[in-house]
Amino acid sequence: MTLINPNNITAIVATHEREFSLSKMINSFKYYYPDLKIIVADSSKQKSNKFKDKLITYIHMDSCLGISLQRNTALQEVKTPHFLLLDDDYIFTENTNLEMMILNLIDWNYDIIGWKLNNIGSQNYDFHGTYDIIWDVLYHLINFPWNDNIQVIFNFFIWNTFKIKAFGWDNNLRFAREHDDFFINAKDNFLKIWYLDNAIIDHYSYKKYHGWKKSEGCVKYFLNKRNIKNKVEIRYIKTPFLEYISYHNCIINSLPPSFIIEKIRKELWDIKIIYN
Repeated sequence: MTLINPNNITAIVATHEREFSLSKMINSFKYYYPDLKIIVADSSKQKSNKFKDKLITYIHMDSCLGISLQRNTALQEVKTPHFLLLDDDYIFTENTNLEMMILNLIDWNYDIIGWKLNNIGSQNYDFHGTYDIIWDVLYHLINFPWNDNIQVIFNFFIWNTFKIKAFGWDNNLRFAREHDDFFINAKDNFLKIWYLDNAIIDHYSYKKYHGWKKSEGCVKYFLNKRNIKNKVEIRYIKTPFLEYISYHNCIINSLPPSFIIEKIRKELWDIKIIYN
């Protein structure tokens, strides 16, 4: 039985055309945390009749509105001081320790705190790191062990409800880049973010994707809004046999400016850079 006060936290999830995975996620959530509330914002064409639990608030929305508005709509229904953001393809296990997360959030006065995803059926990888806009590129530095400044994490974390309601998600980013934009806002608002790797949730890569449209318009809007041309992930990787930096273009395929390469070489000694 959970020791979490149900008046302290509410879970929210946005979903679209994935009732099967959503049901599995909710069942696992309720198995470990039966007393906690969950708010579902569903943009599927057909309204679901499966969720009869009195602690589940089900909101059926238009399918064209997009994930940002779904999350904002769910967030406005949250009455507790903290909320937990979920995706519909997560499964709670005995290693998903919300109690520890809430204690860390409160004891260390964090605004956002997240933890590790265990990808089932696909490769596990780190995502937590920092964001820096240099000239016209957003650089996402990931898993650098000597950098304890966390500015972005996966879509699985506990938040301070009041502070997040102050800006939320940009409703114009309906189908893409809402995650990047949100965490740039969090950085600009000086929110205190942290990541723990000893609490884990399982993430399933189902064959049927969530079905949201992939919108080039959203990508263009994000680039114009942030006055950038590209997003680049620079990931630190260390194996028993090799230590290197992986460079990955997220939007436009281009090599980084030479001064960025030299900055990486200077700050990270002479670690090999691999272009993906």
